[in-house]
Amino acid sequence: TELETYYEMGADILVRITDLGVVGYVDGPDVLLKVEQVGAEEHIRIATPVGELHSIGVRTATSPWIPFPIKRPVKTLDDLEVLLWYQEQKVWKPRADYSAFNALVEQVGDDGFATASVGASPLQILLEGYMGVEPFYDLLLTHTDKVEAWMNVCHEQNKRYMELVAESPAEVAIGYENTSMSN
Repeated sequence: TELETYYEMGADILVRITDLGVVGYVDGPDVLLKVEQVGAEEHIRIATPVGELHSIGVRTATSPWIPFPIKRPVKTLDDLEVLLWYQEQKVWKPRADYSAFNALVEQVGDDGFATASVGASPLQILLEGYMGVEPFYDLLLTHTDKVEAWMNVCHEQNKRYMELVAESPAEVAIGYENTSMSN
């Protein structure tokens, strides 16, 4: 296990990317979020009253946990407006039961920390997750107000997420930065 490896190495324990179960979701009769595995590809479709977004990612040997994007969902101003609507509807909810996290904390004991992961910045989310380099800079230069509006909404959502993490039993929260655009 991960803990045994730390002990064998004689290292301080920092169990990272621990799922606290704080989730952001958009719910309603007019919203559909569908995640489908098609071979090695992960297709994500978001259907809203203002439009649809579709992305495709693939898990690789160098990125087995986070799908590498091969089709990002936002390419146009219309796509960004759909994403803005979706982001504005997002609600954050904490897990009602932290027993799995607390058990991990107990298992680590005084030898280290079980950490909670916190999200990326709005810039990183939009550039890497939703758009890619060229569409991001194109829309940033031609529709700065819309890009900034999305970033502002996302920043407020991030603050709500951080509040829930701060209220959780996690003593350490880490925002991991991974800006690699290659797999």
